[in-house]
Amino acid sequence: MIYRQFVKNAKALTPVVASIILISVAVAVSIASAAWLAGTTTGLMGSAEQVSIIDVEFSEVNTIQVMVHNAAGTQSTITNAFINGAELSPFTPILAPQSSSIIITLNAYGNHTILTSGSSYTITLITTKGTSVVSAATKYNP
Repeated sequence: MIYRQFVKNAKALTPVVASIILISVAVAVSIASAAWLAGTTTGLMGSAEQVSIIDVEFSEVNTIQVMVHNAAGTQSTITNAFINGAELSPFTPILAPQSSSIIITLNAYGNHTILTSGSSYTITLITTKGTSVVSAATKYNP
């Protein structure tokens, strides 16, 4: 009689063990997937550019000084500059080191643009990776 009761309970034990194994495998696969996805995302975001324009100053008649900050862990190269959509040429590429600020001097003489007092100007910088950094400033008389 006791043997029959034990065999009856043993049959009920098999689905419980199977369920525990199935849940354990599902949890292990989800943890592995989460770790892989976190590694992939970190790898992609680690190389993202974080370039911004901190300050714009009109220093001379047709000269603009732009302070650029690179907050990323990798260096960026600024390849093009625009004032109100007009490309400044020739423009020598400028390296923005990682986690630092630099000052770029933009000269509008090459574009036959005269920077007048009271006018608003949009400064756009383009990096090697195609990141566009935009800032607007208004020139005032000192």
